[in-house]
Amino acid sequence: GDEHGDEHGDEHGDEHGDEHGDEHETLLDPHVWLNPVEAVEQVRAIQAAFTNADEAGTSTYAENADVLIAELLAIDKKFIDGLESCALDRVIVSHEAYGHMAERYGFEQIGLSGLSTEAEPGPQRIAKIIDEIKILGVSHVLQEPIGNQELAESVASETDTEVLPFHPMESLTPAEFDSGETYFSIMDENLKSLRAALRCE
Repeated sequence: GDEHGDEHGDEHGDEHGDEHGDEHETLLDPHVWLNPVEAVEQVRAIQAAFTNADEAGTSTYAENADVLIAELLAIDKKFIDGLESCALDRVIVSHEAYGHMAERYGFEQIGLSGLSTEAEPGPQRIAKIIDEIKILGVSHVLQEPIGNQELAESVASETDTEVLPFHPMESLTPAEFDSGETYFSIMDENLKSLRAALRCE
């Protein structure tokens, strides 16, 4: 009896893993900077490390940290205000890099692929997401600018939705550096895409 139970449990586990992809249960989402409030904690930690290493610079580090934190809190307020009144509470994203942002601002991400971009999503997952897009009335797919665009474009084409940029800021391209993009300019663009995807007023 026990043996059969174990066997059945394993089978079910594998099946579930294949169907839904269970990376989000085992991988930690490192993209804490996409929640500006968590980024504030990072700034304070960096300030403390610099101050410990160079006491003479204490006041400079404190001033610089305060300026940066004020900007982070301002972008946080922009997101709170901008996402206050939205028709939808779920977004389709190219991969599930936005958990910290989603938790902060009260929306749910549905990833074409999971937290790891290494694992290719299976056809069952994609079919399920296409169904959800149609049921939810989603009109946009959010795609990071770096990485494979084909899957998002294929899903958008099949569901008559539009692909919008949504940047996890894992890395910037040389062109983005050269054009003077910053954390704050990219977060502003992310907010525009998110407002469109969630149909916010």
